[in-house]
Amino acid sequence: MITKNTQIQNIHRRDNYIQNCIVNQEKKLSKKNFETFMEYNDNMIIDSIANTTRYKNLCHFADLSKKLQKDWIDVTENDLKLLVGTIMTEHSPSGKETSYTAVLKLSLKQIVRFVKSGSRAKSDDGELKILRFIKSIQSMQ
Repeated sequence: MITKNTQIQNIHRRDNYIQNCIVNQEKKLSKKNFETFMEYNDNMIIDSIANTTRYKNLCHFADLSKKLQKDWIDVTENDLKLLVGTIMTEHSPSGKETSYTAVLKLSLKQIVRFVKSGSRAKSDDGELKILRFIKSIQSMQ
């Protein structure tokens, strides 16, 4: 039986998960990518993003950075095409969109928007040119 006290403890463990994620990424990411990682985290705090969502987004940032193998500030459209191809071949059967690939592509867009414009959100002027090729089933509906 899960008590209310246990539920509260589980909720607040996210803070520990985020701290552990930050410590781990400081060891793994390049200096520039770690700075971007921390700025991204700060931006999510400012935007009042829930800790669970922040943790998920930080995990995606780490996973996508590992796959990218370069600093986010230097990313090109061709790099992103290769990265989306990797996402689709590693995480989807027969290249079909899954909920996980869609979420990873959404996170990818948010990271690139943040790096290139300072905001995770899509601009009122529309999507960044570098990201327009990224499609997912959810975004087409």
